[in-house]
This record gives sequence, C-alpha cells and structure tokens, in this order.
Amino acid sequence: MRTSLVLPTLAVLATSALLVLVAAACAAPKQAAPTGESSEVRVVAREFSFEPAMIEVQAGRPLTLILENQGAVEHEIEVHGADIHLHAGPGQTVRGTFTIATPGTYEMACEIPGHKEAGMVGELVVR
Repeated sequence: MRTSLVLPTLAVLATSALLVLVAAACAAPKQAAPTGESSEVRVVAREFSFEPAMIEVQAGRPLTLILENQGAVEHEIEVHGADIHLHAGPGQTVRGTFTIATPGTYEMACEIPGHKEAGMVGELVVR
C-alpha cells in the first residue's frame, strides 16, 4: 500500500518545485541599463582563442573592452566594422572604451598573421 503512494507523491513534489521555479523567474525584475552607463568586458587571449568568444552589448552604450593577454606571444582584438582595435604583448593587459551605435553582429579576430586562421575569432553582438 505504501509503494502505491510514493510515485504520486513524488510527482506532486516535482510539479510543485517546477511551478516555484517558473514563478520566481517570471517575478524577477528585468531592467534595461541606462543608455549612458558603460559596461566593462574582459577578454582573455591565449594561443589561439578568446574567452569569452562571444560578447553582447547594447547599442549606443559605452563599452570598455579589456584585453588580457595570458599567452606567450602578442595578441590583438580587431572588431571589423566597429573601429575597435586593441593590441597586447605577452602578459600585458590593455583597455579601450568604444561606443557602437549600430546594432548587429560584428566579427572579432586577432589579425596577427596566422592567429585568425588558428581559431582566434569571435563575435561582438550589439543589440
């Protein structure tokens, strides 16, 4: 008799837990950051990758991009179509602040010969 109650009780508990999670997600406030507020993104460069390889920012909002080169050779980030270029020697960290007005997906790559071809590419998504 007891085993026949276990499965329905587990189903009720699982459903209740799921409903609590859904309600909490719906109740969470969603606020857009003010247009004038800047965002800061750190990108780590290694042989031969960016981390993160995808960055999302808001159009018209200043972006401070930090390139931290943890590799043994020089690396850079160039964002095609957005006039962004940062260059860092081994162990260096550099930063620049940029504002991109036009939404879209921009390719970012290390343009040092052979690095892009080895996989140092990513995307900057402007919403």
